[in-house]
Amino acid sequence: MTFLPIVDRELRVRARQKSTHRIRLIGAVLASGLVASMLLASAFGRGVGRFGGFVFVALAWLAFLYALFEGARNTADCLSEEKRAGTLGLLFLTDLKGHDVVLGKLIATSLNSFYSLLAIFPPLALPLLLGGVTAGEFWRLVLVLLNTLFFSVTAGLVISAASRDEFKARGGALAIILVIAAGPLLPAALSVALPASIAPQVTSALDGSVLSLASPVTGLRSLFDAAYQAAPRHYWNSLLIIHSLSWLFLISASCLLPRAWQDRPVMPSNPWSQRLVSGENTLAPEVRRRVQDRQMTPNPVLWLAARHGGPQPYLWAGIAILASAAIAAWLISRGAPPVLFGIFCGAWGVHLLFTVLVASQACLFFAQARDSGALELLLCTPVTVNQIVEGHINGLKQRFLAPALTLVGVELLIVIGQMLLVSTRDKLSLDAYVLLPMAAGALIYMFLTDLGAAGWFGLWMGLRSRNSGQALARTLLLVLIAPIISVACCSSVGLLIILFKNMVFITYAMDQLRRNFRAQVTQRFAADQAAALQPVRLTAIGPGERPPVMKD
Repeated sequence: MTFLPIVDRELRVRARQKSTHRIRLIGAVLASGLVASMLLASAFGRGVGRFGGFVFVALAWLAFLYALFEGARNTADCLSEEKRAGTLGLLFLTDLKGHDVVLGKLIATSLNSFYSLLAIFPPLALPLLLGGVTAGEFWRLVLVLLNTLFFSVTAGLVISAASRDEFKARGGALAIILVIAAGPLLPAALSVALPASIAPQVTSALDGSVLSLASPVTGLRSLFDAAYQAAPRHYWNSLLIIHSLSWLFLISASCLLPRAWQDRPVMPSNPWSQRLVSGENTLAPEVRRRVQDRQMTPNPVLWLAARHGGPQPYLWAGIAILASAAIAAWLISRGAPPVLFGIFCGAWGVHLLFTVLVASQACLFFAQARDSGALELLLCTPVTVNQIVEGHINGLKQRFLAPALTLVGVELLIVIGQMLLVSTRDKLSLDAYVLLPMAAGALIYMFLTDLGAAGWFGLWMGLRSRNSGQALARTLLLVLIAPIISVACCSSVGLLIILFKNMVFITYAMDQLRRNFRAQVTQRFAADQAAALQPVRLTAIGPGERPPVMKD
């Protein structure tokens, strides 16, 4: 048998696909266009060397974020999808081993991401011509990006090998990537939480520990000349630890997959664990029946969208931990401006993660229903298109609205406390009465409108995309990533885009769902019908000729 047969097949297939070449071209064009726009927008008022360093740092962080989250987008559902389809067991009926399947899926899902990263490297080298960037920084960045991409896709593989549900697989991959990437934040968090007498000793001990070095962010921060010359071991140790961890993930997925692909029998569930997983299933039968009747009476689709219960307890637990940490840090520091700024930055990061969670669930609704044929069955019933869309939107509200409002309430509580604290020191403070409420209001406005845009636009992308991963990538790129890049390139135009882009996305998605829902669902049947109705060309048969043989 051929060595690594699935890898051999996937490489041959990818080499013949036009999308492989197009993705490399698109990645190079986008990176070059981003560099050109930054040159045109920010060249004035900066020295040549200083501007080259600014462009290099901005491009390095953007490329790093791309490499970090590719695993949650590409490989987190590659094996669990095969489990749900029931095709993974067919592979193990052959002579294939676990590592054959895992490496084949790794190549199939990550080859285009690797090609896109390779296409970004030439634009990343353009700041070398501007000055302020050394060749050593560039090559160290190349190693960090390749290592980060390898870590991300292997983390997605090991989670996918152990999961069956798509939402849990993507959420688990994203969680493990973020937890490992947040290692350098631990010393800073402890410096705020611990007493001032022991905080410096603890943070200095953790600064070079495994928890801090086992993070891709540490390698990115330590590749620049100033940090690298001060402590080169931080860079190389971080690179080695992350690379070893990636191989551990890959070996674990290869060993776990042959033992985790079978369907497990349904065991009687424990009431306590059931209460932790779903609140609806632990209710009394009469109460549960009343809840279902209340959901199905106005809109039966709402029950379909919310049949898995309310928001997951892990979401509430995460919100409780983050809210308690933010309030404790604010109380301990007594409203110190650096701590308040850190709380605002942390709140913005939590808002982004929450928006990603809503977008992933919204993209998953219609993608799963289309694959299972449930959407075609719904269109055969008296349920209207508006009821289908409104039911899924209300399902998102039932799952995520209460946690989102809880986050907003905690943030408003901290803002009001800060206003009262500052006003006691200075009754005419501009920060307390103007700047702080404006910043908090803008942050909350962007959070709530981002949730609406992610929900509506995610539903539309889930309906018209090939799978939920592609829908999620499009939604996050258009709703979150593109506006942030526009602010980095051109601040004045970017701020206008951020203020009004969510309303545009919501209006566009609502209109498309109302007009083209039925056409998108029945698109594959219309294509089959058009192929069947193509006219058949008849040819005359001469004397002595045999009629053509009809093939199936």
